[in-house]
Amino acid sequence: MDGSEKLPLLMIGKSSNPRCFKNVKSKPVEYQANKKAWMTGEIFKNWLLKIDKIFCKQNRKVMLFIDNCTAHNYILIMGNLEVLFFPPNMTSVVQPMDQGIIKNFKHHYRTLLVLNLLQDGGKIDILQANRMSKNAWEQVTSETIANCFRKAGFLSGNSENVGDEEIQQTITINVWDDVRQGVNINFDDYINMDDDLEEQECIEPPIPTSIQARMHINELRRFIENKEEVSDELFEALNKIERFTTNADINSKTQTKINTFFK
Repeated sequence: MDGSEKLPLLMIGKSSNPRCFKNVKSKPVEYQANKKAWMTGEIFKNWLLKIDKIFCKQNRKVMLFIDNCTAHNYILIMGNLEVLFFPPNMTSVVQPMDQGIIKNFKHHYRTLLVLNLLQDGGKIDILQANRMSKNAWEQVTSETIANCFRKAGFLSGNSENVGDEEIQQTITINVWDDVRQGVNINFDDYINMDDDLEEQECIEPPIPTSIQARMHINELRRFIENKEEVSDELFEALNKIERFTTNADINSKTQTKINTFFK
């Protein structure tokens, strides 16, 4: 509730095996599916067990507050995770997520949608939505989360404004004008553009080779080095990705054993 730690997202869609996930072995966000793309009791139960397993390994006792919707009606007795329900009809008042966290997340996600419009003409699939969801969740700050918990009464002190004023507009009117002129899309289309992701499956390009990946990393490095006041964390992140690419390339090459020559 102080915003120092955020649980990973869970995405729910309609398709159990989207085509865009064909070559994806590590999704940015966990993905589950049912016919209506809704949370179900079974999905929620399995999610709770995974979270409890994490806290058990960390030897941490955690209390999780949730609303009493129908999908939350089957709660297991777990080792390190205890679940408590909000009072009926009080979710909008005491649920921190409803005090601005969800709104802030959606703002960042919609910003990424606009950028997608500028770059790719508005075609997105579930994998791209998966990536953008993780990106948007990472941009929700610890200050926003702490303020929302404070507004809901979990923390003492005056709650800061966590409404529209807290959300910084990163897409300007001029950029939106460029979007409308460039891809001929109106505002309603933009708002609803990810409502039917199941029918908007896009053809993913071939997976880059390790050599191609390192070339792209070098291009990113050149781009960043051309900018002023770049943080060390960004350079460190590039180096970390480069090491990962190199190690993945090494690990993919199986070492030949001498007994393979005598079959």
